[in-house]
Amino acid sequence: MVVNDHNNGIESDADSMPAEFQDTVRELLEHLYDLPFLQQHPLTRHPAMLLRQSGEAPTQLLRNALLLSVESLQPPEGHALGSQLARAYGVTSLHYIDGMTVHEASHQLGISLRQAYRDLQRGVESVASLMWERLQAANAVAQTAEAAVSDDVERLLPRPVTTDLTALCDKAIRAIGPLAAQKSVALVFEQPSTPVMVATDRPVAQQILVHVLSGLIQHGQPQQLTMRVDPAPLGAALVTIACTNVRSVLGGDVRNDVTQQLATKLGWMIEFVDDGTSGQIVRLLLPSGSRMLLVIDDNIALADLLDRYLDGTDYRVVAAANPADGLRLSQELKPEAVLLDVMMPDIDGWEVLQRMRNNPVTADIPVIICTVFNDSELAYSLGASYFLPKPVVRADFLGILRSLQSKTRNVR
Repeated sequence: MVVNDHNNGIESDADSMPAEFQDTVRELLEHLYDLPFLQQHPLTRHPAMLLRQSGEAPTQLLRNALLLSVESLQPPEGHALGSQLARAYGVTSLHYIDGMTVHEASHQLGISLRQAYRDLQRGVESVASLMWERLQAANAVAQTAEAAVSDDVERLLPRPVTTDLTALCDKAIRAIGPLAAQKSVALVFEQPSTPVMVATDRPVAQQILVHVLSGLIQHGQPQQLTMRVDPAPLGAALVTIACTNVRSVLGGDVRNDVTQQLATKLGWMIEFVDDGTSGQIVRLLLPSGSRMLLVIDDNIALADLLDRYLDGTDYRVVAAANPADGLRLSQELKPEAVLLDVMMPDIDGWEVLQRMRNNPVTADIPVIICTVFNDSELAYSLGASYFLPKPVVRADFLGILRSLQSKTRNVR
């Protein structure tokens, strides 16, 4: 119990609460109806405000949390009107919610000005304690949720397909159209004259674009949002989102943890740049995918293992759980290398290898045969570039990739 009326006193469970937090709450109460102040306050980016179930903005949620904390001080029906608890609630509510001066509140409650200031201090202490408990509970929920999300993202194996980035951005713009109309934000999409093709995981990429745009509209509230797509050097692509007349600083609100984790998983870079006026520019750089390793194996755990082995490198793993998907992706994505299992249903790895070598599109893609059968001579005779026995040893796997990169550089 944060506040009670025991022996005519008010107790607060604020032992673990930093002393400066009380000053923070007092400042927030003093600016309870100052929307620009609340919008800029760091607490609007606290998990308690961001992990919301309703459609309310974080600013409104922060204000509501303060109002609820003040109302929580109200004594139960039949409580003695002159108790400290009743006085603390009365003067706090009259001063911060109703906008009375402390002198007016003291006159309204029939207490001295000195007593009113003491009771107001007790009220602020209790509101701060309630807010602190609320935020700590939200932290615990957020940490649990973040751990769950991180686990899900960590297990995600991107499955890139050749994608028209222009069409993807157009879908994202249309998806956030109703929100933009609600917030009076004009949307402009400057489409390139020719399609910009990238290799990316289409559903994940779509969600990243939608959530970045949604965040820009909700938190930045620009007058106009202009989006364009351009090809970048070495087969990469660049999405530029220009926001004019933004009402608040953009950054963490837009690039939340989930969006950033997903972007990192796809190899995207997100950066924010001030345009020198009242606007801001967001850039999303999509990689060329030139360091793509296609893993064709019906055991998805192998792709997951190799993805962990490649952490910190510029390689990305693309998984194909069956030979048909593997053959299709090898033609669509033209990966830097294919790691191929032999024991698979319907079509075994030897046949997949021969089909790749007989197809002009995939004939020159290096293939790493990865199998429990220790038959490297057969693998090389059928056109394999490398042989990697199972179980896969990290050092051997990375050694093959280093050799592959060295040969690629020499060819260039």
